Amino acid sequence: MLEEEFLRLTGGGRVPSSVNVFLLKRGDGKIILVDAGNGGKRGGMLRKLEQSGVFPESVDFILLTHMHGDHIGGLLGKHGEAVFSRALVYVSMPEWEFWQNGTVGLQGKQVRKVLHAYGSRVRTFRFGEEVLPGIKALDASGHTPGHTVFETDSLLIVGDLLHAAGSRFRVRRFARFTI
Repeated sequence: MLEEEFLRLTGGGRVPSSVNVFLLKRGDGKIILVDAGNGGKRGGMLRKLEQSGVFPESVDFILLTHMHGDHIGGLLGKHGEAVFSRALVYVSMPEWEFWQNGTVGLQGKQVRKVLHAYGSRVRTFRFGEEVLPGIKALDASGHTPGHTVFETDSLLIVGDLLHAAGSRFRVRRFARFTI
């Protein structure tokens, strides 16, 4: 019964997955990116940003829901350099601490490259804090130790709290909001 339902919902057992990158434009003109996608050949974030008239050097802040590769890969260029040359990057303290404790493997290596590339521009926050004016960090720990949901007065921005929505729900554009 469960397998039949899965096949019905997925259209034959294939489950599309997407990475959401949210672009927020504040009333004061500041540009905030929430997560940065895969990057490289698998990611289309930079192209989609540019189609929206946003270029990497114009991004002021990057908020990370967590530090898995499909959320931080777009932060690095081909040679390991920071793509967003002036952006401050925000990550929760529990997430930052987890990756500082010698986590190994490809995932740990990629996180260390990101932290190195952004260096002193990496900022940490605690759950319950207002990370930026009007944006509060909520504890969504579980998927990762410091997994975060960002709350504005009208949005909850999540990363990987819900996976594998049916293809009819898949969104192929940036979600753009003004806060």
